[in-house]
Amino acid sequence: LDVTPPVPERRMQPSEPPPGVQLQDLPLVEAVISAGGEVESVRMLTPGVDVRALVMLSVVKTWRFHPATRNGRPVRYKIRFHLTGP
Repeated sequence: LDVTPPVPERRMQPSEPPPGVQLQDLPLVEAVISAGGEVESVRMLTPGVDVRALVMLSVVKTWRFHPATRNGRPVRYKIRFHLTGP
């Protein structure tokens, strides 16, 4: 509760789903962000996704973050989000 979540260095994907698509219908991803702001690991939580979503996992691995912090110190952080697009 006392951890400030990581923040992307730049917007990585649209913040809203495409028109006509519900957020819960998009692939759900879990990533671990290191104390240095790199993506340590990423995995798809939604079963049966298409190839495009799987390719996006490779892209997510290249993202950089301002790391999460606890008491002003960088910490590892697990985050979940929906893939809204490239």
